[in-house]
Order: sequence, then structure tokens, then C-alpha cells
Amino acid sequence: MASVKEFKVIIAGGGIAGLTLASMLEKFDLDYVVLEGHSEISPAVGASIVLLNKEVTSLDLIDGGVSVSCADGSVYTGTIVIGADGVHSAVRGVMTALGNKLDAGYFDPKEPESVPCYYCCSFGIARGVPGWTSGEQHWFMFEKLPETKYGKDITRYSKEDEAEFVKRNWTHKPNPIGGQGANGAMESCAELMNALLRTRDSRGGHLTSLTDDEIESIFNQTQSARHVRAVEIVKRAHDQQSLFAYENPAISTIVCKFAQPLSGGESLLSLLSGAYVAGSIVEKLPILYRPRAILFRDELPAQPIDPRVHGVVKKVFIGSMGLLYLVSRKAFRLPFSEIDNWSKSAMTLKRFGNTRASDIFNLFTSALAVPITDADPSARVQLWNFLPQLISPLVIYAIEASRTGNQATPLALPLLFSVEMQIQGIIGSGATWAGLWYWSEDKIAGLMRE
Repeated sequence: MASVKEFKVIIAGGGIAGLTLASMLEKFDLDYVVLEGHSEISPAVGASIVLLNKEVTSLDLIDGGVSVSCADGSVYTGTIVIGADGVHSAVRGVMTALGNKLDAGYFDPKEPESVPCYYCCSFGIARGVPGWTSGEQHWFMFEKLPETKYGKDITRYSKEDEAEFVKRNWTHKPNPIGGQGANGAMESCAELMNALLRTRDSRGGHLTSLTDDEIESIFNQTQSARHVRAVEIVKRAHDQQSLFAYENPAISTIVCKFAQPLSGGESLLSLLSGAYVAGSIVEKLPILYRPRAILFRDELPAQPIDPRVHGVVKKVFIGSMGLLYLVSRKAFRLPFSEIDNWSKSAMTLKRFGNTRASDIFNLFTSALAVPITDADPSARVQLWNFLPQLISPLVIYAIEASRTGNQATPLALPLLFSVEMQIQGIIGSGATWAGLWYWSEDKIAGLMRE
């Protein structure tokens, strides 16, 4: 049996993931070969790096590595093989069969047939389309299938489908699903590189003659680093697709037709970009500095606290604001039953004539106007001391309402808190605002923790 001593990576597939990993290996002077099943590759690279027309057909374990056979009869040996040959990966199929051969039941034989498909999708690149923005346009079209398909029942579009689309003269708004497929593949490459480099450092700067346990440890590190985040990305994709495809028409209508337009474009960007900030990096490569409003996780001066601890702190803070609000209701509260009488018992100004607008204006000002007309000067002094103290919270409410990040939250409506201040007092209004502020700010901080 052949033996592999020198470290070498065999990459099956010359797509985004394959070329990304090849570029990373090149940076650290690690040997590799890319086997691409098609006759050309874009962008073109040296033939010594990428071998074309090399469709992988089988894998065999050899002493210290693997042997990869291609459809043209050629055989390549290396330390590890990376399946970067797409969703319908030949490497995955061979790996699954080999794994079950070595350890029966290690891979669920029903797994390939249990993967669900809910939508059909078509995408492409268009140029010079009348009525569209000039230049190159990347377009996507999604349609929900009448029934969920699984495994081999998942079919591809045909020429007949194309003709039917043209006949029906469809127009379909592109439904973005996060665009994280290629990013996820590149992040996996980064985590694999981190594991390889950590292993190399622990072995004195070389990867020669790796043991099976060491190779298994490298892949386990990669799996551990990527699993939780990959699950979250998939969940986000499903949630976004459900929203934009109107699976629940009522919720989608409220969000897409009302909430999102009112909250501005930034709210949609926040929704879609929440997955980006926790992206993986190659730890030993320098990162080009670019100023940004929200830092990536690896750029934070300190790593975020454990989400469970943060959850407890969040509940305690919001709970304490709720308690403060209840205390304020007992300590200072103008009863709702007396609201209608406020304008009758104090100085009233007909700023808008004898109209309902004047009555509403007096409703919220007469309560504070009572001490001004009081014969006792101490009441007026106390009020004049109190009124300037309202400047700070009102300014805070106004400034926070103008922040882009608060546009999709109740903080964007300072009038709510100003009115509450008249009814529940400054303490109750402040407690309500602080609790909502923490909840809203937590949405942004949460991007850094994911």
C-alpha cells in the first residue's frame, strides 16, 4: 500500500470554496492540488495548481493519507481530501459510503433522501435589460413548490419550464435569502486553515507524517467552530425566505408594506447583515483595517460575555425598570379620571382659538400651569426648578429618536415618552424609555455575539 509522508491537500472542485482554500494554502506555503471536473475554470489560474477534466470518482484510505481516483484513470495521493465540489458532492457520496463501510451506521443512509426542498430557484446575470439599471445585474427568482420534495425527487428546471415561464409572462420580485452559501464555504476554509496552522505550530512548524488522530482532531476543530454558526445561518435563511415569500401573508404584509418602509432601509440591512459580524477569519493573516459603525466579532476590544449571562443581566435590568415604573405610579400619578378637569382648574390659553386643538393642548399643559398661578410663591419656585429638569430627558428622547439604528423601534417616537411624562411623571417615563432602550440596543449588540 502506498504511503504519504509529506503533507498535501487534495481539493475536489475548483469553485469558490476550492479556490479560496487553495489561496489560503498558498499563503502559508502548504502543498495542494485542485481537481476540477469541468474543462475550464474562472478565473483562470496556473495549470500546475488546478487540473481540469478531473472528475473525482473514488477515494481510498492509504497509509498516512488518501488516494483519489478520477474518471480519466489518473490517481492522486495526499494527506487529506477536501470535498469542495458543490451541493451534489461526489466526495460526500464516497465519504459516506466509506464511513459506513468502516463503521456501519456512522452516517444515516436515509440522510440524502431526507433533505427537504421547499422552493425552486433560478438565477443569472443580465446585461442591458430595458428598464433596469444599466450595467450588470444579478437576479434571483424563487417560487414555492406546491409540495415539499425530498432527495432524488428534487428536479431541475428544464426547457419546458422555461417556455412555461415565458408563456405566463411572470414578474417575480427577487427574494434574497441572506447570500451566505458561498460565505459559509469560505468560512469553513478559514476554520480548516486555523486548525491546520494550530497543529503545525504544535508540531514544531511542520505537518509531515500526520497521524490519524491528528487528522481527526483537525477536522473536529473545524466542525466545532462551524456547526453552531452554520445552524444559525440556515435558520436565518429559512426565516427570511418565509418572510419575503409571504408564507404568512399577514405578517409579511405588515413587515414589508408598513414596518420596513416606515423604519427605513437601514432596518432591512440590519436584518440581513446580522449574520456577517461573527464571520470566521484566518487568524494568522493580517486584516486590512476599514472604519465601520459595527465591528466584527474578532475586532472587538473584548469578547462579548456569555449569552446566558447576558440574558440574565438583560432580564434583571428590564425587570428593575419595570419595578421602578410601578413605584413611580404609587409615588406620583395623576389619575386618569381627572384628566378632563385639568383644563378647567388652571390657566388655559386658547392658542388655537375655541377649537378642539386648544382643548388638547391645555389637557397636557394645565397640570403644570396650576402652580404657576398659585398664590403661594414656593409652589412657583418649585415648579421653575422642576421644569428645566425636563430638558435633559426630552433632548435624549429627541436625539435617540433620530439615530438610524433606532428607526425600527419605539424609541423613534419621542412623542410617546413626552406624553407619558405628563401622565406618569418623569420617573415612569424614564423607566419605560430605559427598558425599551436596553431591549433595542440589545438587538445591535446581539449582532456581535452571534
